[in-house]
Amino acid sequence: MAGNTLSDVQIFNNALLRLGISSDYFVNAVDGSDTSQSGSPSQYGLFAGYEYFKTRNEELRAHAWHFAYKRQQLFLAYLNAVASWSGSALSLTLAGVSIVSFTANAALVANSDLQSRTLTLTSTTPPSPSWVGQNISGPGIPVDTVVRGINTQGSSFLVILSREVTSNESGATYYLTPLRVGWMVTSALTPGNVIPSYPTGLQSGTIITAISVSGSTVTLALNLPTTQAGSSVSICLQAQNLIGYWYMYQKTADALRDDYIYVLLPDFVYIWPFSVIHQDFFPSKTEGQYIYTDLDPNNGNPYVGYLAEITDTTLFDPLFTDAFIMRLASKMVFFATGGDKLKQQFEQEYAILISRAQGYNLIEKDSDIDGNVWWVDRGNP
Repeated sequence: MAGNTLSDVQIFNNALLRLGISSDYFVNAVDGSDTSQSGSPSQYGLFAGYEYFKTRNEELRAHAWHFAYKRQQLFLAYLNAVASWSGSALSLTLAGVSIVSFTANAALVANSDLQSRTLTLTSTTPPSPSWVGQNISGPGIPVDTVVRGINTQGSSFLVILSREVTSNESGATYYLTPLRVGWMVTSALTPGNVIPSYPTGLQSGTIITAISVSGSTVTLALNLPTTQAGSSVSICLQAQNLIGYWYMYQKTADALRDDYIYVLLPDFVYIWPFSVIHQDFFPSKTEGQYIYTDLDPNNGNPYVGYLAEITDTTLFDPLFTDAFIMRLASKMVFFATGGDKLKQQFEQEYAILISRAQGYNLIEKDSDIDGNVWWVDRGNP
C-alpha cells in the first residue's frame, strides 16, 4: 500500500485549498503556535491548534483503517516494590521502582489545548515510546498526569501530557514512573472477586492519592494514615478490580479503540477439517485505562488488537488523508466562508471516500483465523 506524502501542515493547508483560501493564509504549524500574521497567531493557525489533532483521532477511531491497526502484548496492572513508612503517616517512600528523568520547558500561556499540555525537551535524553502511559511529576504538573504522546517538531521533541501544566518553567526536571493514582497498596497481586491483603501497618482500602519523585526517591501520598511504622516492606501496588472479570491489564496508551483480546498458542492445535489454530480469542471489557478479561496470564501470552493513534503522516493511507482533508474542510467551512453552502458537498465527498475505503478493506480481508482447510494446505486441487 502506498503511503501518504503530505505532512501535517500540508494536510491542513490542503483543506484550506479546498475551501478556496489563498495560499497567503496557509499555516506554518498545526499545534496553535502559527504566528504568520504580525507576530500574532493566524486565524487558521489558531483553528488548527484546536481541531487538527482532535479531528485526526476522530477519523482514526471511526473506521477500520488497516494502517492504524496494532497488536501488543498486555501486562497486568500492578507493580512490585519495597516501601518504608512511619507510624500515623499519610505517605510512604518506595525503592526498586524504575525512574526516568529529563529536563524540559513548559509554557502556561498557550494558543491551544495541545500547547498547554506540551513540554519541550531540553535535556539530551531522547524520548522513548515506553514513556507513553507513564505517570509524570515535576513543577507545574497536576496530580495523576500521564504522558499522552511524543511528537517531533523539527529538531525538537515535544512531550504531550494528559493534563494542562499550571506554571511556566524553563529547564525544569521531570520524572516518569509506571505507577498510577488510585492504585491500592497491598501485600500481593489479587485477581478480581478476591479481597486483597494489606501489609501490617497499612489499613484496608489504602490507595495512592498522589505520586511525586525527587532524585531517586518516589513518595506516595495515601488516603488513609498508617497504623504503625514499616521498613523495607515488600508490597504490591495494583489497580482496583471491581468489575467482575478475574484479571486486569494495562490498556495500551496509544489505543483509540480496543477491538479484541487473544492469546498466541504455544503449540499448534489440529481440529478437523482445519489444519492449524495459532490464536484463541477471549471476551473482555475496556473501561478507563484498563482491560478486563478472564484470560489467565500464566496460561498464555495475552495480546490486544487495537486501532492506534498514528502520528506519523507517512503511514497514512492516501484514502484516509483525503477523507481527513474533507472532514477538516467541513468543520472549517462556516469559519472560513461565513456560510455553509459547501458543507454538504464536502460531506458527500467524505462519504464517497469512506465507502471506497470500506470496499478496499473487503478486498484485503484476512482469511479465516482458524487456518486453511487441510486439503488446501496439502495443495490438492
